Amino acid sequence: MKFALFLITLSMLIAQPIWAAEVRNLTSGQIANKGFVQYDLVGKLGEREADVTVFLEIAGERYSADKLSLSGDYGRKVKIGIGKRFQWDFMKDFPAGFDGEIIWDVEASGGTVPASANKSLSGGGLADPTTGMESVEQLQKAEPKQAASANTRPRKGKKKGSAKSAANDKSQPQPADNRPPAETVPETPQRVPEQPVAKISDPTAFMLIEPATTLALHSKDILSVAFSSDGSRAASGDRDNTVIVWDARTWTPTATLKGHSNNVQALAFAGKGRQLASGANDQSVIIWDLAAQHSRRTFKTEKSVTSLSYSPGGTHLAIGSKSNETSILDVNSGGRTRTLRSDNDILTIAYSPNGKMLAGGGKEKSVRVWSLTGNGEARILEGHRNDISSLAFTPDGGYLVSGGDDKSIIIWNLATYSIHKMLEGHQDKVIAVAVTRDGRRLLSADSQRSEGTIIVWDLKSGSIIKRIRTNKKIRCISFSHDGSMALVGSDKSMLVYRLD
Repeated sequence: MKFALFLITLSMLIAQPIWAAEVRNLTSGQIANKGFVQYDLVGKLGEREADVTVFLEIAGERYSADKLSLSGDYGRKVKIGIGKRFQWDFMKDFPAGFDGEIIWDVEASGGTVPASANKSLSGGGLADPTTGMESVEQLQKAEPKQAASANTRPRKGKKKGSAKSAANDKSQPQPADNRPPAETVPETPQRVPEQPVAKISDPTAFMLIEPATTLALHSKDILSVAFSSDGSRAASGDRDNTVIVWDARTWTPTATLKGHSNNVQALAFAGKGRQLASGANDQSVIIWDLAAQHSRRTFKTEKSVTSLSYSPGGTHLAIGSKSNETSILDVNSGGRTRTLRSDNDILTIAYSPNGKMLAGGGKEKSVRVWSLTGNGEARILEGHRNDISSLAFTPDGGYLVSGGDDKSIIIWNLATYSIHKMLEGHQDKVIAVAVTRDGRRLLSADSQRSEGTIIVWDLKSGSIIKRIRTNKKIRCISFSHDGSMALVGSDKSMLVYRLD
């Protein structure tokens, strides 16, 4: 059974006979048994929201949103923004399937004068939802936008009939498209992503694994963990203001570091593990000399520290905190060399492999990529719908991966600063992403109340290699650079999982 998504129509009603809002960057596709449409809703003339109504037409039969298992950005007062999205569950509404073209009509009202923006997507088709395989339409370069006159509305189609009859009578002809042509308005240039939303494969089963090693030396909950780049050392920080350093080959403790007066929230190794930085809620960062097992330097911050990242050579340390400022510290002098600003708290930061860029994400729901070779100008990447909790560059520095509280992962093309792939497979907030040293695999994790999920992805295709379920909550996690191990903080225990 094949399904083809031929047309997506989004209509705007505005208070003046000119555009008050427009739709850009339409993409569509299917994940497992759910089809989705994603779009940007861009406001003009101060418009901040619209009422969005969704209709679906199959083989001439029209179904409204209240008869479908729709979820996402539709209904009353949908806010203007980037990455608006709704989806529909094929199997829930039509378990026996159906036959014929699929037409989405999305009507957004915000005034008295109707207008419409029509975009067509062509190429491939939606796969049979029972197979578990998905395909994605190729995003075509936009045709000029169209607007209906005040007396012209998108066609209403037929009234809802029997989905079974449409599904079972495959000999009936497809309905002709007799819609009248619409008047055109000046075209707004469209940004076309290099690729549409990613193709996803979905293995049918979770792998439930037990930790290879359980380490229980902390007296209070573990809040942060980290691997050194060569995999020889690991570190964990807790609510008891303590950092423990581990030999990652034997999993024996090599040092217990005390110097903070509050929760240790962030850890980062420099080089091959000779130096460790720890950040805490006491508004301080301590740089530790692990050979001598004492603090080398302490740096005070204005707010609680949330994230740390060393430059590739280990000479500079970036500090993210619960403020709109990200500081870059010269490790040798202890001086602040640069302050980068954002609009809200920074929860995660990452240096690029060449040290020329720094990425940050957090509560402003967008990723900032600062250039460190000039005046600190930032490019803003919008696509997530909630807080961003983790960032990772690919080894060649050409792509950036972000994970967020919206349960999604986005791979950004840094040549075009656009979405390269969007991956969905997690059922809860994505708390960590990492790319293996060889650039072939992407690792990600989410955490639920009593367990967690780790997904290993093929980075090139966006397909899932394996999906692993832990029987322990993942409070924090770090992956070894070769992708063979995951280090998990779960309550007072540190758990080591083998992923290969």
